[in-house]
Amino acid sequence: MELWKKIKLKLISLIVFNLLIWIINSFLYPLPVVFKVAFTVFTIGGFLILVLVDIFPIEGWQGKRIVRNFILSLIYGTIFLGTLWLYTAYYKFPGMFRMTIIVYTLLTILFIILIDLKPLKEKGGIRAVNSLLFLFLIMGGGYTFMGWALPQFDPAYEIERLKPKKFFIEEADEETIILVGAEVFKNNECFNCHDIEPGGIPKRGPALAAVDIGDRNKIRVSVVDPRKEIAKGYEKETKTMPDYYGDQIEKNYLEALVRYLENVGKVRITTEMMPDGWWTDPKVLRDGRDIFEGIKNPDAACHACHGKDGIPLMTEAANLRDVEKVSRFSDADLFKVVSEGRPDTPMAAWKDYLSNEDIWKVIAYINMFHHGGKAEAHKKGEGIPAVAINQPVVPVIPE
Repeated sequence: MELWKKIKLKLISLIVFNLLIWIINSFLYPLPVVFKVAFTVFTIGGFLILVLVDIFPIEGWQGKRIVRNFILSLIYGTIFLGTLWLYTAYYKFPGMFRMTIIVYTLLTILFIILIDLKPLKEKGGIRAVNSLLFLFLIMGGGYTFMGWALPQFDPAYEIERLKPKKFFIEEADEETIILVGAEVFKNNECFNCHDIEPGGIPKRGPALAAVDIGDRNKIRVSVVDPRKEIAKGYEKETKTMPDYYGDQIEKNYLEALVRYLENVGKVRITTEMMPDGWWTDPKVLRDGRDIFEGIKNPDAACHACHGKDGIPLMTEAANLRDVEKVSRFSDADLFKVVSEGRPDTPMAAWKDYLSNEDIWKVIAYINMFHHGGKAEAHKKGEGIPAVAINQPVVPVIPE
């Protein structure tokens, strides 16, 4: 009963303390929920350690005091570190912050162990000097190790970032622009305040994939003049978003950042993989058919060589209904063939006529010739029945 009274008192204190903090941070100085939850997690970790001390008091252990206290510190520290690690992993804290938290927690555990050691005897003369030198050696070595192990400011890297770079948005394709914009987002550490992943959590700023951030013009204004319109729920954070990006970021890179943010949460067009759901999307397939048959762009009419039914009309043109041959190509291989062509064959490069999005659409449509428009069949290499391979057919696109 005595043990339960001790735990009960700590539990009541934990609840009251957390309620007080949540009230203060909800009304007097509003903070994002993630920070309030973080405080609760940390205090629960401390509560668990105190409960363990009550359940397994140091006085009840056998053996030398230093050894038993060392073991207890490791047990409690491991529990606390595990709680911290799971929390920071769940909320996607940057790796640098997670490691810094862990390192400083380990140092705290070490400090607790050190102060429990047997007090040193007073020394004088050369022994006192030797002890002082040894202390400086230990402290200097510790700081040196920290400087080596943790991320540090690199002047050369920062100077390189400040040098003007040759990037002209008018000369870049859409994929390059978005990649440059992502790099600008990363270099300016926007991720500290904004989560960009689908289902992301609000931080000091809104999760960009979870809210409507507006069109290109609105995004640009939000970056260069963040005080003009504050996102709902962040009215108290008027000075959190820096207002100097319009002067600090060169205009081509600023525009790339805007284009990148415009695509956050949308379908990502890459050259490596078909966007999710496009293999069987009726709208994508219809667009792909219009490209394949030259309706969208007469200069890029695939059917002139490959035939409307996928059986080639030109010598050496690929038979799009050859299941075995086409199945050997990955998504990236198919994109490269359409985009860059194939040397020593009539297949030309179409990247100057078709956007990356158009190339994927026509690939999705072509897939219907040899896999019947089934995404899972494309992945497994399963084709349409062999008896139908040489029979003229135009794919039927589902409504």
